[in-house]
Amino acid sequence: MYKRQQSGDKAWWFDFSTVTNAGAYYVYDNIKNVASYKFYIRDDIYENVLKTAVRSYYYQRCGTAKSSPFADAGYSDGACHIGTQQDTDCRLVTNTSPITSKNLSGGWHDAGDYNKYVNFTWEALHNLLLAYEENPTVWTDDYDLPESANGIPDLLDEVKFEMDWLLKMQNTDGSVLCVVGGGDASPPSADGSARFYGPATTSASYTAASNFALAAIQFKSLGIPAMTTYGNTLQTAAENAWTWANANPNITFYNQANNLAAGEQEFSSNPVDYAYAILTRKISAATFLYKLQ
Repeated sequence: MYKRQQSGDKAWWFDFSTVTNAGAYYVYDNIKNVASYKFYIRDDIYENVLKTAVRSYYYQRCGTAKSSPFADAGYSDGACHIGTQQDTDCRLVTNTSPITSKNLSGGWHDAGDYNKYVNFTWEALHNLLLAYEENPTVWTDDYDLPESANGIPDLLDEVKFEMDWLLKMQNTDGSVLCVVGGGDASPPSADGSARFYGPATTSASYTAASNFALAAIQFKSLGIPAMTTYGNTLQTAAENAWTWANANPNITFYNQANNLAAGEQEFSSNPVDYAYAILTRKISAATFLYKLQ
């Protein structure tokens, strides 16, 4: 028992390591005739937590409705950012002529806004993909996503939603656009602001190359013909992004002057930090591309 000196609150620790039978339990005080909340002991105790964590990405999806039975009532919303000069008709921020229009719909919103940064996808996608690689049997096909029960682990279904957007961000020469941004209304479907994209950069291209290559490895590992084909598409995209970035090692875009998104498309304005981050992405991309050979 532990007692806090200032508040007088008391807390107890219990060791249940000898309890091996799965089930619901509670601690009962037979003197005061009160019981604790129920708690569970079982091998898959974190299964629901894992499912909920993955489903958080579903709620970040851009350009598609979140509705029952996949979305809870309080989080349901119509499709967002598919209106006039939004993601299906997205224009280059430095040249908003219709000739620059691209369909850049899909993908995930950023953590607290509606921007979609290529460089910021690296950590999230790598964490998800490497988690799958480490223990693929944990990731089941029943996370209550629109793609559930399709024979593909729902973790990879969610990753694919983001990867499909990244493929749209790649130009025919292999370069990768750095960001899509704009808007701040709530809920997302109420946001009618025009959306713009930033140009291709070296950092976005190395980031995408690494993402594409690692994802190609995992989708090919499924042994499903359609996913092997998709993995081949990702591998080609990775190789093209790598080739362009190597040939164009100093293309940057700091967009404060253009007022697009948060001005954070590059890793840092500090040359040393930027060089370190570029090297990290480059090594990562090279490693996964080597594994694909």
